This record gives sequence, C-alpha cells and structure tokens, in this order.
Amino acid sequence: MAIAPSCCLQAYGSCPILITAPHSIAVLRDKHPAHKPELHTSVIADHMGHALKGTTLQWSDLQQRSSEILWKLSDSGELLDPRVRDPNFLSEKEVASDPWHRKMRELAGEWRREFPEQPLLHIDVHGCKDPPATSSHLTIGLGAMLQHAESKMHKHQAAEKIRVFGDALKAELPHILAPMLIKTTKGKEGQAGERRLLQVVDGAAEGARFYGAWVPESGRYTQSQQAVLFAGFTYSIQLEISKALRGRLAKDRKATARLCNALRAAWTKAVRSSGCEDEPLLPHYFGNAGVPKRLSRKSISRKSAGKRTSKRLSRKSTARQCAENVEEES
Repeated sequence: MAIAPSCCLQAYGSCPILITAPHSIAVLRDKHPAHKPELHTSVIADHMGHALKGTTLQWSDLQQRSSEILWKLSDSGELLDPRVRDPNFLSEKEVASDPWHRKMRELAGEWRREFPEQPLLHIDVHGCKDPPATSSHLTIGLGAMLQHAESKMHKHQAAEKIRVFGDALKAELPHILAPMLIKTTKGKEGQAGERRLLQVVDGAAEGARFYGAWVPESGRYTQSQQAVLFAGFTYSIQLEISKALRGRLAKDRKATARLCNALRAAWTKAVRSSGCEDEPLLPHYFGNAGVPKRLSRKSISRKSAGKRTSKRLSRKSTARQCAENVEEES
C-alpha cells in the first residue's frame, strides 16, 4: 500500500517563529522538471529552530528516505511520487487542501490565539549556487510582504515597515557572514566571489528569481506568500543560501546561532519602528558568539519564584520569561 506524503512540525520552544525547508527532498512541479533537493537545508532549518526556540515544518523522516531512494533510482525524477507536490509552487486551488500548507495555517492560528498582540515571523530556507552563478551567498527575498502591502489600505505605511526591515537586515548580517566566507590573508580582503555576501531583494526588478513571490499572473504561491496571504504571518522572508554557506551552517551550530541572532535583531528593529507595543517573543540571552548562555535549573527556579511575587506581569516581562526558560542545547 502506498504511503501518503507526510510532513511534520517540530517545536523547539514557544516563540512564534516558523522555519520551513520545503526543498530538502526532490519535489514535482506542474509543467516543469522535478525540483532537485537542496543540500543541508533540512539540517539548517533544525539548527535555526533550536537557536530561535521556534518551530520547524519539514518533510517527515520517512518521506525524506523514500524520496531520496526514488530520486537516486531515476534519471530526472520520473519515479518520484506524483503526490509529493512542491509546497513552494502551489496553485490557488491546491492551497486549501495541501497538507504542508494546512499545518502552517493551523500553527499560525494557534499562535494568534495564544499571542494575540504579537507579530509572527516565517523564515523559508532554500539553497542556491555559489557566486558568481548567483548574486550573493545569502539572498533575502521580501517580495511576499511587498505584494501583500500593495493590497492594504495603508500601503505606504506597510511598505515603510518593510523598508525598515530590509535596511535592518543589511545592517545586521554582513559582519556575521564575513568571518564564515572570506578567507582573509595579510593585505587581502578575500576574492571577489567571497565578498558577495548579502543581497536583500525588496523590489521585483532587483532579482525576480529570489524575490520570494511568484507574479500574480502565474497563479502560484511561494511559502512566503502563503504565510502572509493565507496563514496570517506578519513577517515572512525567503533565504536563498549558497552551497558554501550551507556547508558552514550545517556543520557549525554556533555559526547558525549567530546568523539567527542577527535576523532576530533586524526583526526587532522592524517591529519597534512599526509602533507595535509588544516586542517579539524571542530568546535574547546571547553571548558574544551568538549562542544562548547556559542557565542552571536553580537560576531558572529563582527567576520564576521572583516573578511569582509580582502582583502583575507586563507584556515585556512575559517576553523575558520566554527567553529566561531557555537552556543551551548541548
């Protein structure tokens, strides 16, 4: 009996952040060749889930093993299960019934009920070739948010929020990426390809390929589009990560934590600029290396006991409590 395609949610904490990696296996698209697997994206998504204390949405272990075998046995994907559709290329009629999208939408609904005043963040992890075949080692697409902003009544205000987010990403990320990618030698700053660290695509003309959104005429929706249009996420970004950077992040969880810390800082800046009273529920006890500091059980107990003596907790103290109950993964 054929096994139905399966995906699963994995919670690493209670913070309202969803990390997806739809291309960790080969998937099928209508009237297009099969989309090849993007190496290390599943591992990186897990590392990001740990670092941000959020939740990942990925193909199940059984589905990954099954697809890997069928991909290796076929020349161009002709043996792949036709029911395993690309979650990043869904048509409008597919979205409501797609199991991957249903899990995204249900989780977002739970978070909106639990954190009614909190912004929700979605991060979609993908892989791309190294420069110069692509424009940079890390390309961040904000296209889904921009398309959604165009449909709003106060679209200029929404577009300004996205601009601030993009500027914050440009400010926070390069110094995190440089030590991972530039092989510095005395008197040199790295090769030209190594210096192509970051591109934030916040306009369709800048790079439609990594924009994070399909054009409306296509009738297709990326994960980022589904997140903001249908699931109710406030922020959604598409990460296109080069092969070299994926290799580093997959092997080095501390490097991934530093990257997540920079993304967190940029997101916090964007939320503050939007006038939202509640800052993101994110772990913020980060040391110089970007890794959460270890908290002993005794210290957690003392902090919890101290909070219980307070007559009331403000929203900010609730956000701190989310972070304070985080222990570093060994």
